[in-house]
Amino acid sequence: MKALRPYSFIHTGLIIRLLRHSQGFQIKDIIGESRKLNNNLTEAGFLVSAQGLNDLRNFVETLEKETDKTRLVIQSEVTELSKIMDVVEKMVYAESQTKLIFVLSEQRYSLDCLLYHPEKMFKGGVFAKLPLIARSDLTEGFLCLLLSRATAAAFHILRATEAILQEYYFTKVKRGREKNPMWGNMIIGLNKRRDRKGSLLKRLEYIKDSFRNPTSHPEAIYNIEEAQDLLGLCIDVINSMGDELP
Repeated sequence: MKALRPYSFIHTGLIIRLLRHSQGFQIKDIIGESRKLNNNLTEAGFLVSAQGLNDLRNFVETLEKETDKTRLVIQSEVTELSKIMDVVEKMVYAESQTKLIFVLSEQRYSLDCLLYHPEKMFKGGVFAKLPLIARSDLTEGFLCLLLSRATAAAFHILRATEAILQEYYFTKVKRGREKNPMWGNMIIGLNKRRDRKGSLLKRLEYIKDSFRNPTSHPEAIYNIEEAQDLLGLCIDVINSMGDELP
């Protein structure tokens, strides 16, 4: 998935219009705008149109041989370029019919945080302490939320929470650790400690019984509201565990 700003498409149209009506422009302007057009089409995935710019490239190569790049394009050049851009415009229009743009829906959580700053979803400094696999799963889970793939989001969020629970368990339990530390037996082990956090462990138990087990086995299918509810629960316990991670 690639993020593209809508203006890049508007800008492409403006360049095509400018090159079709180039009267009064300098050679350097034509060269510069032609390069921008090629870059825009390539970046937007309009690869057929980008490959179809050969006539424009040949035209620009001729202009590049001019010593004075500040010279205004003459009428014959304006006419030739206009014909070239008529063809380019038709190519871009045709290829645009094969493209789809998906608009992300506004949700309870900041789109900017979900997409670009996952660390801001947690208390300051917590995200950096988390295991690499948990950070990866959370990032993937946030992207799934943005794309309204609720069950996939829940799966990644729960997997991340279990990885963090395991790290928390290893931090707290130094002796007699479980050989196969699963969610349930880690909670049992943590409950045996004198410094146990009863409230945290009850919340983890609730997440295990109500969400983790049905999702992993699998039995549950989530809608986007349920996935966001789950995220709120998991952020809460991750913040609590993250405070005590080294």
